[in-house]
Amino acid sequence: RGLGDVYKRQIMYRGNIVEYGLMESVISNPLHPYTRTLIKALPDYRRRKEWLKEEFKPPGIELKEFLIKGCKYVNECPHSLTVCSENRPPMIEVEKGHYAACWLLAKT
Repeated sequence: RGLGDVYKRQIMYRGNIVEYGLMESVISNPLHPYTRTLIKALPDYRRRKEWLKEEFKPPGIELKEFLIKGCKYVNECPHSLTVCSENRPPMIEVEKGHYAACWLLAKT
């Protein structure tokens, strides 16, 4: 077994778990749009000296984001549906041990 078969990873957005599962599964087959965004944002290790110099200023978290009834990623998601702003998505097991909270994955 490789390390990806042993270690589970949880992906959180604004305090909510949006995806979790075995590391290899989450990295090789990201299900939630936010997980995909995170993976695309990973820096190129070959440019390490450059990105270590960059200063990161995270955006402020606004109170209204904590009051959102639906998915907290709805305003950032390129695939958002009407239901996304109305209700929090349930955690859905898509593969054995690999879960994501996204209405796009819900069976209708």
